[in-house]
Amino acid sequence: MVRALPVFLFSFLLSITCLQAQTSSEPLVNQYLEQAKNLMYEGKYQDANVVFRKMLALNTTLPEDMSYLFAETLYHLGQHKNSQNFLTKYLTLTGRAGSYYEPALELQELLDVAMRAVTNCRFCNGAGFRLVDCTTCNQEGTLDKTCPNCQGHGRTQCQKCYGEGVLVSLNKLGTRQYATCDNCDGKGIHTCRVCVGTKVISSPCPTCLGSLKMRSSILCNHLPLEAVDHNHNHNQEGENGGN
Repeated sequence: MVRALPVFLFSFLLSITCLQAQTSSEPLVNQYLEQAKNLMYEGKYQDANVVFRKMLALNTTLPEDMSYLFAETLYHLGQHKNSQNFLTKYLTLTGRAGSYYEPALELQELLDVAMRAVTNCRFCNGAGFRLVDCTTCNQEGTLDKTCPNCQGHGRTQCQKCYGEGVLVSLNKLGTRQYATCDNCDGKGIHTCRVCVGTKVISSPCPTCLGSLKMRSSILCNHLPLEAVDHNHNHNQEGENGGN
């Protein structure tokens, strides 16, 4: 008969296992951190971003400095909201004792300016990503689907005459007598009360919720597309003129 381990012993063994796993991943964490710092020094923030995300995927305790360094990297990549999240985490963990406390305050000032631009921008989603025309509903704001009440027929059976158009009853002599159904005027059917005969019903688009716009993966520069296109064309003309 196998005896179960006491709860306290099981918890102790589990904590030892977690500690061993954390210790075994520590050299890799330090290696990744140095690699990311070197990439940041070279201005290769996109590559540094990849390394930081590898660190997060290790699912282990990470150095406090990583939060600041990742926040700075995300700022340079234009991901200001994510940058703010990691910077807040760093300042919460370390306070004034953090080795990057002064740079963190400077970064906070830069983020304050950037986030104000995001908040006041009508061209992005509030997190700094450009809004584009919704492709789910093709800017209709709604999606049509087959009416569930009439199964797409646009009409339903009369529930009084069961689609026959006539009502059958027995008189006092027990003889059947027939009368036109007064509920459907003898037609046996009704126009569907849900879709009103259109055979489909419309519901708000699940992607844009009727706003006609959806978030893209493009970082917003807070300028209307017309201005962006104008600047792009102007730059191209300048480049062509210099050839």
